[in-house]
Amino acid sequence: MVNQVVEIIDYAVRMRKFDRNRQMDVLLKANSVTETDIQRLAKKIAGFHKNARVIYAKDLEAFPNEFDDLGNEKEYVSTYLSSDTVIIIDHAIEASNEFIRNTNVF
Repeated sequence: MVNQVVEIIDYAVRMRKFDRNRQMDVLLKANSVTETDIQRLAKKIAGFHKNARVIYAKDLEAFPNEFDDLGNEKEYVSTYLSSDTVIIIDHAIEASNEFIRNTNVF
């Protein structure tokens, strides 16, 4: 076996796409959600939060810089996706920064 070193360029999550007809908004509009469905969903959400790692110390002033780092991906995104995606990234960064400015956290 050959040992191979792989440089990780970016991390991504590959998610399964739900059948659109089984999404909650569609089911609610069709009045197809039962009380049991809601209870099962609540248990899943509660279990997720119960087992989530708690971050006790976080530098709140670092949030804008961490999120703004998304801007570093604009060249890659515009090359492989579209220039419209770059506009979306710029808007997301500005909206995030505006939200943080308006929360009076700092």
